[in-house]
Amino acid sequence: MRGAVFRRAKKDGVVPWGPSHQWADGSIRLHTFATVLGLMLVSLAKIALRTGDSTLAMMGDLAEIRATMVRTTTGGRGRRATVMIAPELSTSQRRAVKTFELERWMPTLLSCMTTRPAHI
Repeated sequence: MRGAVFRRAKKDGVVPWGPSHQWADGSIRLHTFATVLGLMLVSLAKIALRTGDSTLAMMGDLAEIRATMVRTTTGGRGRRATVMIAPELSTSQRRAVKTFELERWMPTLLSCMTTRPAHI
């Protein structure tokens, strides 16, 4: 299992290891450490979400969780106020927001977490 993760990391994986263009030992160690840390975080996210999707699909789905910042017009002087508009979230994205408590860092996500009644 561990060997397969590192083999995939060498290729065009989610957290690719190479190519590394560092020549000093310290830089190579830091690059390797960051890659292993990234692999561990991605693996833990996959375990926490209990998803059957591939790692690449899961990370792509998570990357789509974005809010849009809009500057409002007040008509007055000074800096214009900004408002965050919540995105439309899929079921797996809602589960990720809840699992990782992302609403703590982006409160706008709370407005898209309510379940809507199905239309008949």
